Amino acid sequence: MIPIDTTNMCSHLQRKLFNKDGEYHRLWHAIQDDPELTAVVRSRQLHVYRGGKKIMVLAGKAAPKIIREDRICGMLASSASTVSLEPLLSEDREQFILDNQWAFRYGAQIEFGFLDKRTTEGDEVISRHTIEKSIDDENAETYRIVQDGNYVGGVVFKIDKETAKGELELLFVSPEVHGCGIGQMAWREVERMHPEIRVWECITPYFEKRNIHFYVNRCGFHIVEFWNKHQRGPEVPAEEADNWSADDEMFVFQKVIIPGT
Repeated sequence: MIPIDTTNMCSHLQRKLFNKDGEYHRLWHAIQDDPELTAVVRSRQLHVYRGGKKIMVLAGKAAPKIIREDRICGMLASSASTVSLEPLLSEDREQFILDNQWAFRYGAQIEFGFLDKRTTEGDEVISRHTIEKSIDDENAETYRIVQDGNYVGGVVFKIDKETAKGELELLFVSPEVHGCGIGQMAWREVERMHPEIRVWECITPYFEKRNIHFYVNRCGFHIVEFWNKHQRGPEVPAEEADNWSADDEMFVFQKVIIPGT
């Protein structure tokens, strides 16, 4: 998205957009991230367009105006909605696995194309075995992400209380609600649940640009290692060989929590 001249923008609207706790802060980030959107300041308000057609107007004190229905408009409602984590129940396990596979498959299709053989040959991007192994680990905590009573994703992570280290195994959001800030709110809830953790770590494939953007720019992780043919990752257990190999290119992320920040 092209830069926006905010010189004449209402000061109340600036606080809503740019302050971290502002009502429209997540919406502002979503506007910035969407290459199809443009915006301009007129009469101290922010007018947002998609493909040259106005979709909404944001004001400082007045209520926002939705001119044309658009997926980004859903964030106006989600700004006031709540996201929580509910422990995975045994009767929901199968749906959790299917939702996880669909979210990962959709991400690969967006990256490689819906007709690419890597996304159309029937093999899942993430295997059932890998998901179940993460869920069943004795140190794992598994939750469904809930927004306003609806299941919209899931998260699995492991906690090592002795070392104060957490490993994020899986985090996915339903493609139908991508871009609404749900993943970021879910991650904040994970951190809130475990303030004792000082280092979080996760791994993601090199091609998952959405994930890289999410972890680095939204959640505060840093890339600490890149596994590739010149810097190989750990040896892969035999039971995981059908899902990934030591030759796969992967990024390792870490987030160090500094007490009091």
